[in-house]
Amino acid sequence: MRKNKIVLIGASTGGPGHLRKLLLSLSESMNYSIIISQHMNSNVVASFATQMQENCSLPVILAKDKLKIIQGNIYICAISMELIMQNNALYLVKSNNEDIYSPSVNTLFYSAKNLLSGTSLIAILLTGIGDDGARGMLELYNTGAYCIAESQESAVVYGMPKQAYILNKHLDVMHLHKIIEYLQHA
Repeated sequence: MRKNKIVLIGASTGGPGHLRKLLLSLSESMNYSIIISQHMNSNVVASFATQMQENCSLPVILAKDKLKIIQGNIYICAISMELIMQNNALYLVKSNNEDIYSPSVNTLFYSAKNLLSGTSLIAILLTGIGDDGARGMLELYNTGAYCIAESQESAVVYGMPKQAYILNKHLDVMHLHKIIEYLQHA
């Protein structure tokens, strides 16, 4: 059985511009799914997803309810979401976990740690204030996921990726351009 390949991306301040560069660089032959948890007001996230869909060569879907994950699609969480396995398929579902960040990167990352047996998982933490995603990324790393934190040189705000690196010095730290290059060949 072929493993699903999933890329989880968390971002906050500075994230929309970084995500735009990243998503617009990907080719239609992308053989994995991307799930994005970007701290963004729920009134704005739908507009952001629409802009990405209009400019990206891949399908961009706003996730706010139960949604089956399909290889080659990009999902932008409108709210805090969790990954679950059901009937041998991956789904994004609304989370009931309360968090000060929304959508919560930690919630998404924590939910994925139990899926690694059937999934090849890459977790990326981009620019942002605070520490959302750092603890979740440590959990993913400890269960075998490949984890990348954005470097201080390219982060608009070096908060979230810095906290991830403080918790785990074994993360790969990359400039945004290197993250883009990596995903183009993943």
